[in-house]
Order: sequence, then structure tokens, then C-alpha cells
Amino acid sequence: MKKSCIIVLSSTLLAIACLGGGCGSTSGGGIGGTGIAQGVIGDFGSIFVNDIEFDISMADVLVNGVPANELDLRLGMVVTVTGTIDEATQTGVADSVRFDRVLRGPVRSVDLPGREARVLGQTLVFRNDTVFDGVTLPTLVQNQLVEVSGFVDADGVVRVTRLAALAPGAPFEVKGRIKNLDDTAQSFDLRTINVDFAGAALVNVPPSGLSDGLLVSITASADVAGNVLAVTHVEVLESRLRLTAGLELKIDGIITSVDGPGRFTVDGIVPVRINPGTILVDGTAGDIGLNTRVRVRGTVNRNLRLVADRLRFIDPDALSVPPAPLTEIAGVSGNLP
Repeated sequence: MKKSCIIVLSSTLLAIACLGGGCGSTSGGGIGGTGIAQGVIGDFGSIFVNDIEFDISMADVLVNGVPANELDLRLGMVVTVTGTIDEATQTGVADSVRFDRVLRGPVRSVDLPGREARVLGQTLVFRNDTVFDGVTLPTLVQNQLVEVSGFVDADGVVRVTRLAALAPGAPFEVKGRIKNLDDTAQSFDLRTINVDFAGAALVNVPPSGLSDGLLVSITASADVAGNVLAVTHVEVLESRLRLTAGLELKIDGIITSVDGPGRFTVDGIVPVRINPGTILVDGTAGDIGLNTRVRVRGTVNRNLRLVADRLRFIDPDALSVPPAPLTEIAGVSGNLP
């Protein structure tokens, strides 16, 4: 039986196609006709997601908005895969694959004992499931240009799933959602930094202008000064997750707010509700809290809230991933020391 689904791959290197066992089925076929899931690229050949091998040979691949191919994909990348899956054979065929970095910028400082670094005014945290490409944590140095993939928690801290060393010269970039927009001062907050967009080129901005909540990519030619990043471009991006009633959704992410008993929000954009029938794995309802890593499977209701039929609590430091063959990724790779 073939099933249509969308796979969003991210933080841990244990790839999850349908959060540990099947996509489920509805009268619409497959996992409800169309669905969204969040996990990671855990292996290649084309790509493996929770032991399901997706053929991406005919897929449209976008890497940071630029047309690419399967050779441009790497372990630990946060991606969205749209395609079909056959549970009987544990295989699938992808129609499209999309990757978007969280940020690109120079390393300001490294805290080796704390397994942290600072880039563009933001704190990066490395866990046991972090993949390193072209660099390791002990060899990470000030001013090294890096590309970061991972989750952003409620405090604006980036939980890194992949860190890649880059050659110098590329503009600095941060992706996130606008907060505290001040049209008069031409500034807004993006996670833990204040963005000064006076004189910046505005791209794909709606007729109503910039507003809080819009997903944007900001670029700059210089590092933060104090807590302010003066940018040269602000581009409004299309969100990867569009919630619609009846959508089957499987999301791996961080709890960024607790909204009441049994209610919380994942990655700042997906409201979730559990009920007495929700299957809880590796935890209890009492473990729901800010910055907790979870995997949720369920269906979006008419109020655009994900009603979970399965909730798993994740400890990234309990996860590990074998180093990828050097033929599969660019540069040196491996786990945290």
C-alpha cells in the first residue's frame, strides 16, 4: 500500500519517517493523503529516514533556495522531503527535497568544556547527535565561517544538528521570525539579536510590509556590534509548515511554550494537544516542559492544533551516530569527543 507523505528531516541522527512505526492510514489513503513529518537525514543511498530508503534520483532538490542535487545533501541537515512511501517494502520515492540553514556566520568564541560556541550573537549548543563537517569542536576557532543546522529553543539557543566549516567570503545570514518590529527605528528582534534594517534591500515583502511573525532571511557583511546586527538584505520566506485541518503531522522539535495542561507548542509554530488516548514513550505528561525535545505524531484539528496520538520524549545525549564515510560528506566528520 503506497502512502503520500512529506518528511521534514532535522535534529537527531536517528532518522524518523513516521516516528517509529508506520504512517497510519485514513480514508484519504496513506498517512491521510498528505502529511508532514520531522526528523533527520540519517544515512545515504539515496537517503534513509527511520530505515525507510527514499529514492531521490528524480526529486527536485533545493539547498538554501538554490536548485541542487542529491550530492549536495549531508547528514544532519534539516530538510523537507515530499513524496510517497510503501510500508510493505520500507521504501519511498521523493518528489522534492528542501534544506534551509539556520544561520551562517563567523565563530566569535568557543566554550569547549560547556560544548558551546557563539556565532552572530547567538549561542550554539552541541550534543551527542551533532554532526561535524570539515571541523570538530576541539578544532573550532575564532573567525571560522560556519553553516549551522538545528533546532532553536525557547531561549533562542540553537541546538546544533550539523556544523559545517566554510571558506571565507560568503555573506553572513540568519533565518528566523520577526519580533518587536519598530517601523520608526527600522529595527526588529530575531531570536537574541536586534536587527537594524535601515537602508537594507527588502525582498518578497508583502504589500502590507514587514510584520511580527514573518519568517525572514537576513544577510549582513559584518558581525554583531553589541547586540545589534546591521543588515544589507531582508527577504521574506515561505514557511515550510502550513497547518490545515486534517493534515497528518509528525514533528521532531523543541517545546517552546507550555500553553496549559496537556497543551504545548513545538518550534514556536505548531500547537499540540495530548489526550487520554495519546501514547507516551520514554516519559510522562509531567515531563512536558520548556526546551524539552519531543517527537509528536497526530492530526491537525479544525482549530489548527495538532492532536497527538503518539508523543516521545528525546534525550539527544542518549543518541549517537556512526561517522559518515568521507565520500558522503564534505570534509572531516564525526561525533563529539
